[in-house]
Amino acid sequence: ALPSLKETTLRTVDGGLTNTNYMAHLENETFFIRCNSKNCELLDASLEREWICTNFTSAAGISPRPIDYYPDQGVMVFEYIQTDGRVVNLRDPKVLGEFCDLIRSMHNLSIQFPYDFCPYASIEFYLSNAAKEGAYIPQVVFDKILPGIEHLKTIYPLSTEKVPCHLDLHHGNLLDSGEKLWLIDFEYAGMSDPLFDLAVLASTDNFSDQEMIFLLKTYYNTPTLSAEKITHFKYLRLIADLRWSIWYYLQAKISPIDAPYSFYAEHLLKRVLNTLSTLPGWTHPELGAGN
Repeated sequence: ALPSLKETTLRTVDGGLTNTNYMAHLENETFFIRCNSKNCELLDASLEREWICTNFTSAAGISPRPIDYYPDQGVMVFEYIQTDGRVVNLRDPKVLGEFCDLIRSMHNLSIQFPYDFCPYASIEFYLSNAAKEGAYIPQVVFDKILPGIEHLKTIYPLSTEKVPCHLDLHHGNLLDSGEKLWLIDFEYAGMSDPLFDLAVLASTDNFSDQEMIFLLKTYYNTPTLSAEKITHFKYLRLIADLRWSIWYYLQAKISPIDAPYSFYAEHLLKRVLNTLSTLPGWTHPELGAGN
């Protein structure tokens, strides 16, 4: 038992596809508690990384304050942010503007997260663990998608700029206190391409092409974008889609949580194939050439 939590009343907090979360009442205070899944290492998720990163981001007013971390038990305790329970709507232009301000402030932090993230390495890591665990991965990934990406990544290179990134951005990892937005769940965070961080959001929240363009315009605070910038971002969203698709296929095999992982995986993989066939520079005898 954790000494500081002996008299705590716990209530499960819904949401999340990796960890178990609780709201804890202790005397006159309320806390948020995250309990690690035993499979987090296979997913490259880390509470220790979250502990380090949120000590930085909370000091900047970006995330709730981490209070304590118990590595042996896989438990982390945070301050509790009171909300009215409404889902954060990132399709509302005002809310998206607040979100972009928040993310921009994280990307501009003069700090170093303790992890260097590469999306290609992340995909290979998940594929390797999927093979070890006997998780199903469709053959099209190996026959068509990975060779296509191997070619296209020379046409659409990642930025050499690496900044503090969240790398699991979606509306469910945002809290609205009524006064401001807070960003939570930093277990995947690392130093990476800031544009890929936004592509993760476009993937997880299923943004349309027009919504992706509006996201970029809002983030860069510009009324116009070049066609090259838009196409490059579509490619990064494709990479984010593939990363999460393989993640879902792996989770379908290893996760103790009852969730429709395979459905999500197939949805993203279909979008990868659709996007791949439209990107300039892509040619495949079965999928056709990009525009």
